[in-house]
Amino acid sequence: MDQFSGPAVTVCLIDRVRGRPSTLAQMGSATERAAILHVTQQLSAQFPRLDPTVVARVVRDTHRRFDAHPNRDFIPMLDEDAARDRLRVMPQSGDLGADGR
Repeated sequence: MDQFSGPAVTVCLIDRVRGRPSTLAQMGSATERAAILHVTQQLSAQFPRLDPTVVARVVRDTHRRFDAHPNRDFIPMLDEDAARDRLRVMPQSGDLGADGR
């Protein structure tokens, strides 16, 4: 028995509904949905001065970039890295001056 024998692993592809972009609710894997939710929570904690809905929107938008990626195993990690990069350059609520600029 070699190191690659064992149960077959199926690749989780995101369901596509009438050509519309996927949402977290349409992801094909409960594990992937949970991982993305965890990423959202981690990034919200890392960027407490950003509105959590903004963080969630950035994570969702970032996740859509990987819709066609055939290997779903690393998508949450890629989402987290890419979303974190995008969130770092966003102005946070305390960064605005007294005049809002």
